[in-house]
Amino acid sequence: MIIGRRTSDGNQTVQILNYLGQKLYHNSNFKGDAIEVSSLENGIYLLRYSDQDEFSIERFVVQHN
Repeated sequence: MIIGRRTSDGNQTVQILNYLGQKLYHNSNFKGDAIEVSSLENGIYLLRYSDQDEFSIERFVVQHN
């Protein structure tokens, strides 16, 4: 599974956090690149995007078959 999000200017920071708040991934120059998440264990994670003006948090689930 790959997570990706387009950005217009590449000035975003993206993080993947587990539900304990531990940072599992960090990219401070995110440009909409794909993020490989196949190494994550099954579970619920938070994807946090931020730029100069705002931030958003999205929840996603990893479920390996």
